[in-house]
Parts: sequence; structure tokens; C-alpha cells
Amino acid sequence: MSLNGGPVPLTFDGGHWGSGITSTLPGTGTPQEVAMDPDLTTGTRKFFTDLDFGGLDDLGWDVTPVPEPQAYALVAGLGLLVFALCRRRAPTLS
Repeated sequence: MSLNGGPVPLTFDGGHWGSGITSTLPGTGTPQEVAMDPDLTTGTRKFFTDLDFGGLDDLGWDVTPVPEPQAYALVAGLGLLVFALCRRRAPTLS
């Protein structure tokens, strides 16, 4: 309720957030329609919003976000892959 400023509207069966409810993406101010509503446009992707994570937290789920890898970690991993591929020996003929 604190993320929405009051009770969150639900569908008639109580299984989803109401249609058209928006929240922000975690760590940003970017608004998006919540992921746990009953609507999804074909060919689109919804990310979990602060409200989606808050609802799961209210139900007792552990909702600690997984940090994204930093650019240097990706470059280091690519460097190790190239190194490993360069060290492979060509097959020898007997």
C-alpha cells in the first residue's frame, strides 16, 4: 500500500493487480505498467516493478534483487574466453 499511496486495485477475482496500474522500475524513476496485471501485449516484455516486488515481499517471498554484472566483469570474461581459445592446440596427425 505504501508504494501505491493506498490500497492497490485488484481484478474481480483478486488474482492480479488491476488493469492499467503503473509503478516504477527498481532503482529508477521509469514508470511501467506492473508485470502482475492480467494484460500483456503480444511481442512485448514487462519487467517487475517496485509494486510487483513489494507484493511478493508482502506475501513472504525473499525479493532481494540480483545485481547486474559490471562492464569490467564482462570484458574480463571475454578476455578469458579469448585466451582459452588461443591456447587450444591444433590436432596433430599421427
